[in-house]
Amino acid sequence: GAPLARAEGQIAINAVVQRFPGLRLAVDDDQLAWQANDVFRGLRSLPVAIE
Repeated sequence: GAPLARAEGQIAINAVVQRFPGLRLAVDDDQLAWQANDVFRGLRSLPVAIE
């Protein structure tokens, strides 16, 4: 269920960050668009750049 999904997401994000150490946000954090509903809150998109 949810705990497994969270663990998988965390593992995937950690793998991407380790693979691309120059990964950074491509926009200022105040420009991130959030989508909220009754169940969860998440980003509509996550613009990133690799240096």
